[in-house]
Amino acid sequence: MTVPMQWVRAKVENIQKYSGHVAIAPDYRYGGVILNEQIIIAKKKTRFRPLGQLDWAHYTAKGLGTAFKYGTVLEYYEQMLVDERSPSHDWQGEKSMVKRAYYAELNGTASLLKDR
Repeated sequence: MTVPMQWVRAKVENIQKYSGHVAIAPDYRYGGVILNEQIIIAKKKTRFRPLGQLDWAHYTAKGLGTAFKYGTVLEYYEQMLVDERSPSHDWQGEKSMVKRAYYAELNGTASLLKDR
């Protein structure tokens, strides 16, 4: 593990502040930070996604820390996907759906894809 940049460490510490006594184990790789082998947070933006998912969602340190505290990280992700601060997830084009299906198959989550 390489030594993380100061601003990445500050992000993790800020989330940890709201998670109570739940330990958050950061793993600095893949151009971001993986927390508890569940989610990855972006290096430069306040966005996160569960491992194996393609859509990024906005997060707040308080919201994500609280989700870790109560074990509701996936529910928080679903809630934040529709938040106005999250990026749009326009997968309507044929090319985009092929790309999404390819990545889902690589991650073993192809059965979770739904036609929209």
